[in-house]
Formats: sequence, C-alpha cells, structure tokens
Amino acid sequence: MTVSSSPSHDYTHASLWQLIAVFVLALLLLLALRWQPEAWLRGQITTTAAPYGITLDYQQLQTDGLAIRLHDVRISGGRLPMPLLFDTVRLAPSWMSLLQLKPAAHLYLNWQDIAASATVLQHNQFVELADIEVAGSVAALPAMLKLPVPVQLGGELLVSGEIHLDGVSGRPLSGVLNGRWQQATAGLGGSPDPLGDYSVSLNNDDPTKAWQWQLAGGAGVMLQGHGTLITQSGLPQQWIINGQLSVSGGQSIPHSLKAMLAKPMNFDLSGALATLRLQPR
Repeated sequence: MTVSSSPSHDYTHASLWQLIAVFVLALLLLLALRWQPEAWLRGQITTTAAPYGITLDYQQLQTDGLAIRLHDVRISGGRLPMPLLFDTVRLAPSWMSLLQLKPAAHLYLNWQDIAASATVLQHNQFVELADIEVAGSVAALPAMLKLPVPVQLGGELLVSGEIHLDGVSGRPLSGVLNGRWQQATAGLGGSPDPLGDYSVSLNNDDPTKAWQWQLAGGAGVMLQGHGTLITQSGLPQQWIINGQLSVSGGQSIPHSLKAMLAKPMNFDLSGALATLRLQPR
C-alpha cells in the first residue's frame, strides 16, 4: 500500500526547513558581528555603496545584536546635489520579513531636530520604503537646504506614507506621501509671523505617469494648490512641476502682509524645482 503525504504534512516540513534556514542565517550573521564587527561591517558598507558611486563616512560604529548604528554620518558622491549629513543612522533586521523569506530592514535617521524611520524592502526592479514616518522641527531646514534667502521658519513637520524607488537611479516611481506643517511660522527678520497649519499630499499609482500633488491650509496666509510632478530624472532639482497656486489673507493675517494680500493672488507654477517659475494669472 502506498501512502501519500497530505498537503498539510508537506507544508509543516517546508515551514520547518524555512525556520531552520532563517535561524542558521541569523546565527551566522550574529557570529560575524560578534567576532569581527567593525572590519566586516566596514567592508559591507563599502561594497554596497560602490555601485552607486557613493561615499559613506562616519565617526563611530556601534552594534547591538544585529542592529547597526552609525554616528556623525556623511553621504556624498553619486548623483547627490549636496552631501547628506545625519547625526545617527540605525539599521535593524525586520524579523517578521525574515520569517516570510522577504528580507527587509528597519531604517532610523536623526539629524538636527528631525527623526525619520521606514522599513526598507528590496524587490526585483525597485526598492520599497514602507511605513515612512518623519517628525520634528522645521527651524533647521533653511540651513540644511542652504536656501539663498535667510528665512526663519518655525513649527512642526509630520510626514507619513510609502514610496517605491527605482533600484538604480533612486528616483520615485509610485507611492503616497502625506505631509503637515503644523503651527507654521515664517519671517525674514525679527519675530516670525504665525501662518497656520498646512497639508500637502503626493500620490502616484502608475510609474509611467506624473505624480499628483495638492496643497491646502493656513490661517494667517491661506494656500490652495494642485498640479503634477514629473520625476523622470534622478536629481530632485530637475523634477518638473506644473500646477496652480492661490494665496490669500486669512482672519489672522500678519500686519506686515495685509497690504500685499489685500486681494487673493493666483499663480501658474511651471519649470524644474531648481528654477521654479511663478506666473501671475
């Protein structure tokens, strides 16, 4: 008599071997980190960054189990318009994804008063950043972005969503991002003027098409806008934006802006982000 294995029996054995494989992989990684932590990791970091022409420098490397923490990080080269500076960068494996045989890592970034986190998953043709969370003060943004105008910004920045990036160029392909600038203030000198709360959204479900964006909010200065963003280039400053923007004064409009915003102002937006054009309508 021939006895055939039931589907559930085969599944149990398959699951067992998957768990064993994951355990062995984790053990080997742990041993490598315990025996040669910094030398091994330095080599892995250099090897990973090399194909993209990127240089990653840091002052200190720490390990905690399988988690890696880098301090005073500087990322430069490649197609970056300017070096990226972070106070700390932390990478930790996602155990749930390992059990599903879909390796992923949790990424944590800190710079100035802004903290960001995401889960990074590698697919065949793209990289997925899931569970994106960004929170912090916007006060340091002008200096970080090297804005040509010495504007003073205040308030809290909140961003959430997910995004798919091209595996080679890093350009955004699709996804959803929602941002809020809460208790926004801005000024060119003296005490910044209160502006209100603003929200912006970006979404795209087709990599062959442009992203859609929407902007709304404000109490002192009210903004309403919508349009498209074309991200065909790997350089953000070359992304093409098109759309319409309306600016008007609200009930709590700052005294310094009353004359300028006595009537609503409407603009057409066009051009690359680095050379954005505002055409009055």
